[in-house]
Amino acid sequence: MVREDQAAVEDQGIHHETGTVSLGPGYAIPTRRTTLNRAVVRRELETIGDDLHANAVGIVGSDEWGVDAARRIPPC
Repeated sequence: MVREDQAAVEDQGIHHETGTVSLGPGYAIPTRRTTLNRAVVRRELETIGDDLHANAVGIVGSDEWGVDAARRIPPC
C-alpha cells in the first residue's frame, strides 16, 4: 500500500546480454561479441535508461569478464 505522500515506483527492467554460447548435442551457437567495447556497452545502457525508461538492468552472459566489465560501468 502506498501512502498519499509517497509516489508509487514501478520497476521497469530489462536484461543486457554480454554474450552467451548455446550448447547442445553436436552444436555450439555463440552470440558473443568479438570484443567487449566499453563505450558501446555504456551507450547501450544509456539507451536502455533514456529511451526505454528502464530503472533496472540485469547483466547476463557466459563470459565472466564481459559481465564483470559491464557491471563496473558507472550508472548513467
